[in-house]
Amino acid sequence: MEQILARYGQNHDSHELATVEHGATQKNESAAEISALKDEIERLQLMHCRMMGKELDGLTYNELHNLEQQLTEGILSVKDRKEKVLLEQLEKSKLQETKVLQQNEALLEKVLN
Repeated sequence: MEQILARYGQNHDSHELATVEHGATQKNESAAEISALKDEIERLQLMHCRMMGKELDGLTYNELHNLEQQLTEGILSVKDRKEKVLLEQLEKSKLQETKVLQQNEALLEKVLN
């Protein structure tokens, strides 16, 4: 019986030690992940500022040229989307105009008859 209790105590202690080590490892991994996410946020904020034309000091000619190309591509995408929205609105307006003209003709026929 004493041997069984001794083995239980050894297994229980080693299990607790493993649990503590696992918790410490998870905390270290969480801290590393938090640090990586903070770095990513900082990088994205800097990119956002640069896209807005701020914090450009220290950029090389090539970096400025790349930023200009990104902005130009973005502007073209916005213009394309804007044109598509305007064309869709124009099409809806034409359909609505056709519908109203048909209703006017129907009302005119009722009035004349």
